[in-house]
Amino acid sequence: MKIFWALVISFLITSCSTGKTDPPVQKKSVKTIAIEKLGKDFKVAENPDGSRLLFWIKKADMSTNDKIMKLHFLVFDIKKQQLILEKKLDNSSVYWEDNYKLKIFSTPEMLTTNEKSNEELRVRYIDIRNSLSNILPRKNK
Repeated sequence: MKIFWALVISFLITSCSTGKTDPPVQKKSVKTIAIEKLGKDFKVAENPDGSRLLFWIKKADMSTNDKIMKLHFLVFDIKKQQLILEKKLDNSSVYWEDNYKLKIFSTPEMLTTNEKSNEELRVRYIDIRNSLSNILPRKNK
């Protein structure tokens, strides 16, 4: 009887363990994530030290009669292979200002006759170290 139970237990143990291990969960590549979020026609730029990538795409908004260009951009940390920022803005362009700061040019809804004032209306910065990724105040010159 002991032999019978020993055989049953050994059968259960061997049938439960197949020797196969689950494959490790693989992270999606940065490019795959960019394609999923932006489509295939995106542009890309590295920050000055090459530690982060900026992907962006601009598309016309066909849902309104106004000529609105939608900017959708992503910032990835290359070393961590991780998305660290995603934003969508209207009538804007984005560029690296330095290793941690993005410069955003926007077309204001209303322009003034003062050129300096117009420039202040159009330029904003985003510090990607800020976990909230808020748009920073205008840069004073």
